Order: sequence, then structure tokens, then C-alpha cells
Amino acid sequence: MTPFLTIVAWWVVVGLPVVMGWRIITLVRTTGKPPLFYVGSWLIIVGVLMWVPFCLLKRLLGLDVPVWPFLTLHLLGVIPGAYLKRQARTQHAGHA
Repeated sequence: MTPFLTIVAWWVVVGLPVVMGWRIITLVRTTGKPPLFYVGSWLIIVGVLMWVPFCLLKRLLGLDVPVWPFLTLHLLGVIPGAYLKRQARTQHAGHA
């Protein structure tokens, strides 16, 4: 593995969750919304962004890339994210 890919892999595995966690904590403190709302938002964003590498590989590089790995990751982010956001809204409305 090249040094660049190693740095990217460490950022995705360690750096990104730490930054996202601190951002969620800050948002919860400033807005008062439940943490599940922001976790759900991040999951939806990450799920939608799963299509970026697919488009880069398929459209720009012209490679024959299967759709199912990207669709699986997309759905693993979007469906739980939507569920968490809905649960957070329901809980937040019940406490208000």
C-alpha cells in the first residue's frame, strides 16, 4: 500500500470518526437536539457520498465496476440514518 493510501485509510478509520464525534457533541450542546438526530444526518450524508467513488471509477475512468457494493454501503447509511433521525424527532417532540 502506498503512503498516500495508508494516510487516507487512517484518516477514514480514526480521524473522521473523532472529528464527527466532536462535531456532534458541539452541535448537541449548542442546539439542544438529541445526538441521534446528528448521527442520523451523518449516516445519510455518508450513504449518499458512497456514490462518488462509483461515479469516479465508472464515468471518469471507464472501468467496469459492479454496482452492488456501492448500493449496499449506500443503503447501510441511508436507511439507518433516516430511522435514527425519525426516532430523534419523535423523542425530541415528546420532551418538548
